[in-house]
Amino acid sequence: MKSLGLGLLCSLLCTLAWAQELELQAEGIANQLQPLPIFYQTEDFAIATALKLNWFQAEAACASLGWTLVSLETQAKHNSVYNFMLKSGQLKSINEPVWTSGTNLANTNKWSWFTTGSAFKYRNFQNPPPNLYRCAGLHAVTGYWIPEDCGSRRHFVCEPRC
Repeated sequence: MKSLGLGLLCSLLCTLAWAQELELQAEGIANQLQPLPIFYQTEDFAIATALKLNWFQAEAACASLGWTLVSLETQAKHNSVYNFMLKSGQLKSINEPVWTSGTNLANTNKWSWFTTGSAFKYRNFQNPPPNLYRCAGLHAVTGYWIPEDCGSRRHFVCEPRC
């Protein structure tokens, strides 16, 4: 009985230590984001090029401004975001995918926009997306969507919340 009690106590202490470590990591990210390094911004979009974050951190960074990762629900919206990136003058430093809110984290068979919850109706993937990667980036040069590992560090595009 004593060993069971000691086991439970050890489990509880390890869980508390893990939670404290996560809290410290979140504070470190928040400190990095003050102020958020937005290089180019209009009233419709903002692009962060001074810092690369993983998909989850990028969403949190956008939220710190009251914004969210961009959703490309229509071809017209896709074109607006792509033209915004072209006008930013940052293509030399962002010649790779930038984070959007596209993901299939909730359902590997269904891509949707995290910010709106709506399923992809318009698609612009370069190739059919494999189930290996769960977050969608917009390639700043080609304009195609690229499935990415959500833990990869990328630049990102934000838009105001609805």
